[in-house]
Amino acid sequence: MNIIETVIAARMRYVVVLSALFALFAVPMCSQNKDMPAKHDRVIITIVTIKPDMRMDFEKMIKNDYNAAVAKGGGKWSDVWMPANFGNTFDYVFVAPFDGYAQFDGMSPLMKGLGKDGAAGFYAKAGRMVSNVHGAAYDVREDLSYDTKMAGPPKLAVVTFTSVAPGRASEYENFIKNEMLPVVKKSDIGGWFTQRLLFGGDVNEFVTIALHENFAELEKGPPSMRVLGQDGSMKLMQKLGSGVVVHQERIVARYVPELSYRPAVSLTK
Repeated sequence: MNIIETVIAARMRYVVVLSALFALFAVPMCSQNKDMPAKHDRVIITIVTIKPDMRMDFEKMIKNDYNAAVAKGGGKWSDVWMPANFGNTFDYVFVAPFDGYAQFDGMSPLMKGLGKDGAAGFYAKAGRMVSNVHGAAYDVREDLSYDTKMAGPPKLAVVTFTSVAPGRASEYENFIKNEMLPVVKKSDIGGWFTQRLLFGGDVNEFVTIALHENFAELEKGPPSMRVLGQDGSMKLMQKLGSGVVVHQERIVARYVPELSYRPAVSLTK
């Protein structure tokens, strides 16, 4: 794939990963829950692009119909993220956990909650509101992440999409683990997470997520610059082998709690 094709593909799929964000934050938020997912958690992502005049109807449907059906159908949780100021503001990104691929052989929580006829009616209604739907699966790499044990979801997240050259993923992972993470841990960042695409896009794509409270905080720059300064940050990046990274893009995302489904968490010792 040449650079032009890479850029086009990245811009088409960038929002796919936004919904994976809150899956990362489920661990620090619910660290005492005995039902916590294990390391290398996996998430299924659905990106819905709505028609411009359907925002109010779509959000009403999610609040009143979708979340209730997911809860009734046994869904663990469903979270919604959107691009913040920069990106397609008509994109809604849904994320939900999955334990194994075998579950996709059966009915989804939505279909279980609505029943066959109810699901058909829901999809017909939704079809009049949306212009595109895309799904993908991601592997949450806790071994390449920095968890600050947040007490709640962040307001903003800076998401960096990195396409790595085929056959050089191990070099990139070693750089993150041995060079980048030690610096990130010295910064005042709210959290820093890494994940890798499994199905639904470029299998050589990694996503890093830096948590922020507000846009003003972005003036401080990335974690490496906060700790090492501009020159030190540049020297750090030089430790990553030449040609490992093929392409990078960066966006800002916000969590939408009013459209998300989170059951009450039962804490245990």
